Amino acid sequence: FKDLISEVLDLKPGTRQRVASPLEREHMVDRAFAEAWPELVGRIRRQTGLAESALKLIDELRQALVDPDSLEERLPEVQSDYLSKVAAVYRQYVESLASRGVTDNPALAMASAKVNLDQWQGRPVFLVGFDDLTDQQLELTVRLGEQTAVTVAITHEDGNPAMAVTDTLLARLKARGAKVRETTA
Repeated sequence: FKDLISEVLDLKPGTRQRVASPLEREHMVDRAFAEAWPELVGRIRRQTGLAESALKLIDELRQALVDPDSLEERLPEVQSDYLSKVAAVYRQYVESLASRGVTDNPALAMASAKVNLDQWQGRPVFLVGFDDLTDQQLELTVRLGEQTAVTVAITHEDGNPAMAVTDTLLARLKARGAKVRETTA
């Protein structure tokens, strides 16, 4: 998907920013904790992997199309101090990216979902090797499907418990209007 996202972003000049390195991202999330959740700063520094875990959580939120505003809007419903602090760290991280004039891969994927795809000009898209798609990937796939033929090739067998992940993907694609054509080898 990284290459597909790049091609989509190339349709809109000026959407390119430098992608922050893993070290820069870790530094930004450390600073986000210092600003938004200072009680954990010592623990983050002592326990290697916590900053990386925080970045994975932030990336997963973004892949699920949950931005800081959306997350904060839902906080009153759950009334969780923990989640409020996570949301504050998330916002600080995103603001740090913006203030440095850099981006990260989940942000690029989010940006690609907003690009006008009229210029795609009917170029077909073929996706293979996926058992599941993130919400970001599904959104881009569906939007491209409005402009051109998109084929998502998945291995699937009805009733096979080992295919539960692809069952979910197949159901999500059908719910978004995909036409399913079965072939057997």
